[in-house]
Amino acid sequence: MGDGGCRSREQDYEGIIPCILVTAMALLLATFHFFPFIPHASAGAREDNAAIALGEGTSGNTPALLAGGLGEGSLTADLLSHAPGVVPGEVAIKIAEVGFQNRSEREALSKAEEYKALLHVSTPPGELDRKAGMGERQLAQEIREEIVAEVAEVAASENSVFESEVSGIVAGTLARSGVKGDMPIAGEKETEGPPLVQVTVVDPKGESVIVPDENIRFQVGSVVMVIEPLRSFTPGLYHVNIRIANPITGEVRELEQDFAWGVLAMNTDQDVYEVGQTADIHVGVLDDRGDIVGDAEMVLEVVAPDGSAESLVVPPTGTCGIKEVGFIEPDYRASYTFKQVGAYRFNLTATHRNGTRSISSTVEVAEHAPFIVRRVSATRNYPAGPTPMAIEVRFNEDFSGRIVEVVPESLRVSDVSPPADIALAEAGAARLILWEGAFRAGETARFAYSFEAPPTSPEFYTVGPLKVGDASERHAWQIANDLVESYIYGGASGVNGQIYRTHLPSGTSSLATTATTSNPTSWWTGSPRAPSPPTPSRM
Repeated sequence: MGDGGCRSREQDYEGIIPCILVTAMALLLATFHFFPFIPHASAGAREDNAAIALGEGTSGNTPALLAGGLGEGSLTADLLSHAPGVVPGEVAIKIAEVGFQNRSEREALSKAEEYKALLHVSTPPGELDRKAGMGERQLAQEIREEIVAEVAEVAASENSVFESEVSGIVAGTLARSGVKGDMPIAGEKETEGPPLVQVTVVDPKGESVIVPDENIRFQVGSVVMVIEPLRSFTPGLYHVNIRIANPITGEVRELEQDFAWGVLAMNTDQDVYEVGQTADIHVGVLDDRGDIVGDAEMVLEVVAPDGSAESLVVPPTGTCGIKEVGFIEPDYRASYTFKQVGAYRFNLTATHRNGTRSISSTVEVAEHAPFIVRRVSATRNYPAGPTPMAIEVRFNEDFSGRIVEVVPESLRVSDVSPPADIALAEAGAARLILWEGAFRAGETARFAYSFEAPPTSPEFYTVGPLKVGDASERHAWQIANDLVESYIYGGASGVNGQIYRTHLPSGTSSLATTATTSNPTSWWTGSPRAPSPPTPSRM
C-alpha cells in the first residue's frame, strides 16, 4: 500500500492503532454532519436550503435585525388608513407588532425578512428547545434566531416548508454550533406544510379570491402588509382573511379584517414632480355598493417633507351627471404646488351620509428624475365606448429601449399611437402595449391609445405603471367604471302629442312625440331606479 494508506511501511502494531482511530473519527464526523441533511434533501426536487443563512436584506444588503427575544411581540390585523409609501388603491394592514434595530418606517422588507419577523413573534423559545431534543437545557438565543432565519428563507424561496426540512434545519444548525440534541429525525412524516402566508379576500358579491403573491409586499412599521389592487375588481366593502402558518410549531393563525376597497380613486397627473410644479389632482368617489357619489365633502391633507401640513378642500366639478363616451373630466379636482424636495403625504378624506372613507398617497418631488410620466385620462369612466388615454414621457436622461404600458386584459385597446405590438402578460391578467424608441435628454415622447371597458358597474381598474426600460412609473392610474344606462322619460305635452326624450348608452339623446294622451306615462329601463324629476342622474 502506498504512502496514503492507513498502515505504515513497517506495518507495526503501534502504527495501525492511530490510523484506525483517525479513520473512525473521520467517519463519525462525516456521518454527524451529513445525516441531519438527509431528510431535508429528500423533500422533492428542492435545493438543499438547510445550510442557507438569512439572505441579504433590502437595506444596503444588511439583514434586518429584530428587537426583543423570540416569542416577543404579537400577530395582529390592524387596518392603517394612512401608511407611508402606500398609493391610492392599495390597502395597508399591520400584521405583526415587532421592532427592528436597523430599519426605519416605510423601508421595504424582503419576503424572507417578513417571514422571519412573523416566525419570530409566533414561535415560543421553548418550542425550539423541544424540537431540538434539549430536555431541560435551553438553546442559545443566536441558535434559535439562526433556525428561524433559515426556515424563513426556505418558506420564502419555496412558498411552503416540509416537516422534514424543519427537522433538517434544526439538526444542521445544532451540528454547526457543536450542540448535541436528542431529536427524532427518521420518524418524521414527509408532509408539505401550507404556505406560510396566504391572503384571501371576499368581494362585495360574496366571491372569494386568493390574492397572488405579486400583489403583496411588506414594509416596516412594525410589519405592514400592503395589498396592491388587482387589475380589475368590484369596488365596495371587502373582508380579508390572512392565514399565517408556522412550520416550526405547526400552528395556524387566521386574522380577519374588513375594509373598503376602490371606493376612493385619486390620480395625480404626474408620477413625480420638481419643485415649483403644480399637481393636477383628480378624485372619484364611490359608495360601499360601488355607486358614484357626487356630493361628498372632500378634504385633502398635504404633509410636506419637513412635517408641515395644510388642508385643502377638494370641490366637485359639477360633471358628475355627465355620461358621455370619451368624457374624461374628473368629478372632484384640486391642485397643489410643491415647494420642497422629498416625499409628500396626501391624506384624502371623503365624508358622506353613508360614512367616512380615507386613502393615502405618497408623491415624490425630486431634484432629478431620469424621466417623468404625465397622463391625461378618465378617473370616472363611462364604458359605452372608447375612452382616450394620453401619455407623455419627458426624458431627463438619454434613453433607448422598450416602453411598456400595462392594461387590464378585460379592456379592449384600439387607436394605438405610435403603432405598437400588443401581447398578453404571462399571468394572463394584463394586456401589454410594447413600444420601442430612442430619446435624448430633454425630449418628450408622446403615446396614446383608447380603451373600452365592459359595461359592468361597479368595477374598478388600474392601468400601468408604465415601464421604461428597467424602471417604472411611480404609481398606476385608477379608473372607476360608471353605470351604462338606457332610459326613456316623459316630457311636456306638445301640440301634436306627448313629447318623450330617449337617452342612449352612448350618451346621446333624441326627442320623439306620440299621440296625445290624457295620462302621460314615463318608462325607465336599464337602471334599478327611476329619476325624479325626469332629468336622469344617480349622483
